[in-house]
Amino acid sequence: MQPNYQKIHIMKKIFAFAICILFCFPVLTSAQDLSKQDQLKPDKHSKLHHDLGLTAGPGSAVGGLLFGILGVTDALVSGIKDETSELHPYGHYGLHYYANLAWWCQLGGKLCVEGTRNTHYADKSKSVVTSTTYYALASFMPSIRFTYLNRKWIRLYSGVDLGCSYFFTHERDGNGLEKATGGQFLFAFDVTPLGISIGNKFFIMAETNLGTDSFVKVGIGGRF
Repeated sequence: MQPNYQKIHIMKKIFAFAICILFCFPVLTSAQDLSKQDQLKPDKHSKLHHDLGLTAGPGSAVGGLLFGILGVTDALVSGIKDETSELHPYGHYGLHYYANLAWWCQLGGKLCVEGTRNTHYADKSKSVVTSTTYYALASFMPSIRFTYLNRKWIRLYSGVDLGCSYFFTHERDGNGLEKATGGQFLFAFDVTPLGISIGNKFFIMAETNLGTDSFVKVGIGGRF
């Protein structure tokens, strides 16, 4: 009896197809599970995709450099005149907003301001004020944040900011009358090596920064 080659060929195709299904099914299932997990990641904080916060810190590296140079210059001039001067920093304060692009990436912006007051005295006893100069640095920086640990109650992240600053100076004499006012725009930048937020709808946070944002800062905020 001659073998039926057509039936054998069909059986081979069915067998090969069955083998492919057996091998592909786990791969397809795994890919589907990963896809579902990836879709759920942005929603695991009850769809809280917006982040708004207030921060405070001692000052930024850029602001400290600007204020420090001016303070040292004033101190040298005062020393030559046998006078003295004293810096009174006001600190660094900021407002930020971020919106989720993905569970690991947020896009937003920062608005921050810092300042200091330099008081000039007529002598070393600091009994008579000859003039007072106010310095302020206000900055706006669009920002991108990368979150590498995203849990319901804790997040770890880093970020990069680029924008512009306005450096403002205002001087008054010993009687409080205006002597001079000036200002100029500067390039603003910042890198956040490490940030942490603890909480869900309401959170506390802390960051380290290198640039125009405060080099160490803490804050509070909310997500909605």
